Amino acid sequence: SEERLVLQKLAGREHIVIACGGSLPPKPENLELLRDKGWFVLLTAKPEVIRNRLQRKANRLLTGSKPSAEHISMQAAAWEQNFTPYADFILDSGAINVDEAATKLAENFRAFCSQP
Repeated sequence: SEERLVLQKLAGREHIVIACGGSLPPKPENLELLRDKGWFVLLTAKPEVIRNRLQRKANRLLTGSKPSAEHISMQAAAWEQNFTPYADFILDSGAINVDEAATKLAENFRAFCSQP
């Protein structure tokens, strides 16, 4: 797939961040490549937080029409189900501010890097 080719190309590079958002199809081969080549973080949020974020941004994939709370809830549950088994770290980004999220990510990344 096109996603796989892009991920393979990026996986050969060092010191980069690949931010997939919710648009990466949850194919196991893509997720395994991401996990095997780096530190896989899953950012989560409650559906109402996601909906508020989507409504503020006109360039989000899900905003072709106003997504319903039910649609967002079902999509968020599917993302968590598909991505959680591959995640090295899961952060509820809706429960904290940006500075707190950055601190938690940095702390957990340091811990990940110090593992044998």
